[in-house]
Amino acid sequence: MNQRRLVLRVILKLMSLLALLVLLLVFFYSFAPLFKASPKKIPLATIDITNMAINEMRKTRWQGKEVAVLYRGSQNSSENNKSYFVFINIGDSGACPLKFSNDSLTDICTSTHFDLSGKERGNKQALKQLTIPPHHFSGNKVIIGE
Repeated sequence: MNQRRLVLRVILKLMSLLALLVLLLVFFYSFAPLFKASPKKIPLATIDITNMAINEMRKTRWQGKEVAVLYRGSQNSSENNKSYFVFINIGDSGACPLKFSNDSLTDICTSTHFDLSGKERGNKQALKQLTIPPHHFSGNKVIIGE
């Protein structure tokens, strides 16, 4: 009986020591982000928008996805950036590109139509929307990414 108590006491002490080690590891790993290198910057992509015709679409690849810029046209030069619609060129099917015609973008697999702001046409709730990547304008270029 004494030997059994001794074995149980040793097991209990080992389990307590193991729990303490796990707790210390969690504590030290909580400081690990302080010592890690800064995250790698995601490369940027650019699309030249010089001399685009109304309803013209230009494309590039960014993070393995096709990104497109559609020139909607504008008479007001102060709203020039609003004349362009930047979007990931994948429809609601998740695999097929979009085709532009008759003032809408159409998923060629599902035939879902999107307006030129990326919202699904014919759906008042507009549950489906096109993905708009982070972007900004710099001169005659659209810079995709942050």
